[in-house]
Amino acid sequence: MPLLPGRVVIFALLCSPLAAQPAVPAEFQTAYSQLSAQLSGSALTSGWDQSKFPVFFGVEGTPASAYTNVLTTGYYDRSVTPFLNAVQGLGGVQVVKVLLHFPLLYPPFYANWPTSGGMAAYNGRLAFYQRLIADVHARGMRVIIQSMAQGFGATASISADPLNLAGYYQALTFNGYVAGRAAQALSICQLLHPDYLNFELPVKNCRELERHLKDCEPCIAYLESLKSTVEACRRYQVRKIPAPSRKVREAYKLAGMSPHLH
Repeated sequence: MPLLPGRVVIFALLCSPLAAQPAVPAEFQTAYSQLSAQLSGSALTSGWDQSKFPVFFGVEGTPASAYTNVLTTGYYDRSVTPFLNAVQGLGGVQVVKVLLHFPLLYPPFYANWPTSGGMAAYNGRLAFYQRLIADVHARGMRVIIQSMAQGFGATASISADPLNLAGYYQALTFNGYVAGRAAQALSICQLLHPDYLNFELPVKNCRELERHLKDCEPCIAYLESLKSTVEACRRYQVRKIPAPSRKVREAYKLAGMSPHLH
């Protein structure tokens, strides 16, 4: 469920007339040619009334989404920088989407989970994504961060599980999982400042939450207040996230966490 702001996002590589395009980077030439052929077909455009909708055209930041590689020395310069240069050279790309799943920016995970790599790994990942967002913005593009639970296996973006995240998820209570994901969302907003945050729950957790909401009136009331808050934020268009209030800081202190004031 996208939180801020409520806009439609479409990912594609081709986004402006062929005549306006600069030279296509070699690594994108095949995809570009295929998309050009598809987009020039009469079947695609015959029913179009020339109306344009507010969309962003962008790419998946695949090299930056491979969390197993981000701490490898030299990985950013070898893989991420060339990717961003190629995307910028393609022309017309407005946004880069990056996966940053829970708990990869959640300090208690690094403080308590034996295979996490400790706080040094947390600081390394934080520095990686801060550099990434600064580089994307410097190229005149925006950043979408998508955050949910990390999947594994043949159909997931990561086949291995070197941090034993599957075990970590099993060790969490449902309330602990929800609180942890909320804390990571706050960290992403305060420390990384992406342009958009796509914050999703896996289907299984959505069903558990829906069952819980049927019978819990305080949670129903809280959900309605959250919807009102999100809608108010969309209207207000907050440009800078304010520092946490005293009550929020006290709640973090009791939980043994930091609200990342800076």
